[in-house]
Amino acid sequence: MKLKAILIDDEAHGLASLQSMLETGEKERVEIIGMTTDPIEGVRLVNELKPDILFLDIRMPKMDGFQLLGELKHRTFFLVFTTAYSEYGLRAIEASASEYLMKPVDPDKLNLTITKVSEVVKLWKGAKQQEIPKEILALIMRNLHLEQQNAYPQELILPSRSGGLKPYRVDTIMYIKGDGNYSHLHFKEEKEVVASKTLKKFETLLDPDVFVRAHRSCLLALAYVSEIVKSDQYYVRLVNGVEIPVARRRVSLVRAKVNNFKQGGNK
Repeated sequence: MKLKAILIDDEAHGLASLQSMLETGEKERVEIIGMTTDPIEGVRLVNELKPDILFLDIRMPKMDGFQLLGELKHRTFFLVFTTAYSEYGLRAIEASASEYLMKPVDPDKLNLTITKVSEVVKLWKGAKQQEIPKEILALIMRNLHLEQQNAYPQELILPSRSGGLKPYRVDTIMYIKGDGNYSHLHFKEEKEVVASKTLKKFETLLDPDVFVRAHRSCLLALAYVSEIVKSDQYYVRLVNGVEIPVARRRVSLVRAKVNNFKQGGNK
C-alpha cells in the first residue's frame, strides 16, 4: 500500500527537491497525488484528494501553514511540516504534526518519517477510523521511536473490539498466537484481540526477557507461567489454567527463561 501524498511549499525549488527525493528514494512507498506552491490551491487539493500524508511548509505568503490547517474541512491525514525555521517546533507539536523536518530535508530523516507514517496508516486503516485521537497518535509515534532505539514499549496500540484503536498494557498480555499475517493476543482480563501483525513482528517488538516463543505459533509471557508439566509432551501451564504445548527443541530454553524470570533476572 502506497501512501498518497500532497506537497505544499511556496518555494518552487523546495517543492522540486522534496518531489525528487520522494520519487527516487521512496517511490515504492509514496505516490504524489498533488503538489502546489499556492497555499490556497493547497486547501482545495487536500479537501478534494484526501491524502494519507501532507508535507506542508510553514512560512508562506497569503496563508501560512497553520492558517492552512484551519481552512481544511477534515483532518484525515498525517502532517509533516517542512521548514527552514526551527522556532516553529512547539507550534508544530501543538498542531499534532507527525514529524517536523528542517530544510534542506535530509534523505535519511525523510526515509524514517515515511517508515513511521506507513506503520501508523496501516494500523489506522485496519481499525477503519476516520481520525486518530491525539493521545493515540502520540503513543504510536513514541512506540515507533522506541523500536528504532531497540527499546521495548510498555503499551501497544491495537484495534479495539468496538472499533477504533486502543492502548493495551504489555504486562497484561498472557500469550500471543500466530495465524499467518495475523496474531491473536490473549490478556489477563481483556478479551482476545486480533492484530494484523505477524507473531515474528511481536517477538521483535517485545522484551525477550519477558516473552518466550513456546513453539512456532505461540509467544508467551513469562510472568503468567505457573509451571512446566510433562505428560505425552511438554506443556506450559499458565496461572489461569490454560496449557500451551512447548516444542521439544525449545523446552530447555523455555525452562531457563522461566527460572531466570522467577529469580528476578528480568529486572
